[in-house]
Amino acid sequence: MSGERPCFISHGQEREFESLVAYARRGIYACGEDHAFGAINAVVPLSHDVSAIIRCAKADIAAAQVAR
Repeated sequence: MSGERPCFISHGQEREFESLVAYARRGIYACGEDHAFGAINAVVPLSHDVSAIIRCAKADIAAAQVAR
């Protein structure tokens, strides 16, 4: 699973994306991937790809588990 982040047009867009990834990561932990996908899909602006957010969140979770 690739946690490679996309390119951003501004630092603000990158911070927004990382905030959404953190939100998705917490949602995956708490309620599962399907619920997290729905929640992110409901709040994400058109400037971000929901699948990329979920992919990065899952990669972050996998990396944290390996680091333990």
